[in-house]
Amino acid sequence: MNKITLENIRNARNRIERIIRKTPLIHSNFISKICGGNVYIKLENQQITNAFKIRGAFNRISLLNAEERILGIVTASSGNHAQGIALASQLLGIKAKIVVPTNISKVKLDKLKNYEVSIVQEGSFDVIEKIARELSKSEGLIYISP
Repeated sequence: MNKITLENIRNARNRIERIIRKTPLIHSNFISKICGGNVYIKLENQQITNAFKIRGAFNRISLLNAEERILGIVTASSGNHAQGIALASQLLGIKAKIVVPTNISKVKLDKLKNYEVSIVQEGSFDVIEKIARELSKSEGLIYISP
């Protein structure tokens, strides 16, 4: 993993800014009172995928080189990361395989089916990452960690 620097943060922002919604930051009187300080909440539920995970997914996939983009990607998730990967891979024209647990909610599975990704529904939440990593090796896909 790369060292976190202000330059790396700015570069990531530049990579994702064209597809990420600028979501509001609001002050929470209730939580601020409990904590004894000012607490602000970032409304990432207003993001395209209704979660912040699209930020990291799009940034990471954007960093793939030409050869890696051709190979395609694989990940494991039962929700927000899966949707972030699905949207990012579709926007960037990269084939993606997403391993989800057999007990994924119908709502989450239906959301994933709206994207052009291959869905592997296998195993429990505890084993889907192992399955995705095995697919990465056996099929030559780039594993994208949640």
